Amino acid sequence: MSSPQKERKNESFLNNNNKTVISSRVNPENYDKLRLVLLRERNTFQSWLNEQMTTYLKVHGDGNPNFTLDQFDTETFQACPAFYRPLEVWSEYLKGIVQDDKRWNEFDSQLNSLLARANKIYKQS
Repeated sequence: MSSPQKERKNESFLNNNNKTVISSRVNPENYDKLRLVLLRERNTFQSWLNEQMTTYLKVHGDGNPNFTLDQFDTETFQACPAFYRPLEVWSEYLKGIVQDDKRWNEFDSQLNSLLARANKIYKQS
């Protein structure tokens, strides 16, 4: 039995008053860690899951033509942390590219272009 079939088999759905209750098997260690993070952030699992589903559907719902696989198979593509990742993640990324002048200059240029565009739009509003 393939993995997606196993996942479907382990999920149960109950639709009650326009709310769907989902039961699924998960890795207990990861779930416990997630619960601690959510508690620290004063967030609930339900709220977090709804946010994850909304984000996933925005990104993948209609195939997201803005990000096609062929964009990631070029010499010019450079991965970097997502914009709202924690500063520690960004610090590690920056420490990694600061040694490479070409990558650092490209990153610096892109960042300054983004800031200039944001400031221009802000001043126009």
